[in-house]
Amino acid sequence: MLSTHTRIFGIGLSRTGTMSLTKALTTLGIKTRHYPNDKTTQNELKAGNYDLSVLREVQALTDIPVSPYYAQLDRLFPQSKFILTTRPTDSWLQSIENHFRLYVERRRDDFDDFVLACVYGSLHFSAERFAYVKDLHEDNCRRYFATRPGKLLVLDLLQAEEGWVEICKFLDCQVPNEAFPHENKKRLHPAKPFYRENLLRRLVRRIQS
Repeated sequence: MLSTHTRIFGIGLSRTGTMSLTKALTTLGIKTRHYPNDKTTQNELKAGNYDLSVLREVQALTDIPVSPYYAQLDRLFPQSKFILTTRPTDSWLQSIENHFRLYVERRRDDFDDFVLACVYGSLHFSAERFAYVKDLHEDNCRRYFATRPGKLLVLDLLQAEEGWVEICKFLDCQVPNEAFPHENKKRLHPAKPFYRENLLRRLVRRIQS
């Protein structure tokens, strides 16, 4: 049985299934906040204070506002557990590029810019930079927890047909009698890169003219 004192952190990057993980944890009765960005959390993260006030209200946090700080969160919350959601880098690059084009570039605010700078070192999509960051982040997470396998679960929700067994074993919870929640399933799968779509449109126009 998962202790109420245990804090859970989803430290995978955006577009690796963080929303599915959030829904799964919520279904297990674990109060979870996806992409925590309330003003208090914003101010605490900007000040380098990782003893986050929001963790008095919820038991789990997911996505990139907490992804870079797993070492600090581990020290502050010794009973914590970490879930690293991942996916193949090639398909992730296409998905995150689409995510930036359709959402991030249009709606981001100052806090989003802070988070993007902390995680990617860039405010705009760059395939080379993002691929480097993803591989480095995931490798560093695995290395950090290498001697404590019970602290980290690495989960590829695109490859696993059913995520409940791994998550529930890791958290010592009973498997729910319902399908695993693949939130944003359409957006999880790779979309055609924007530059390819534009190229195709240009070719079509030339042929028609």
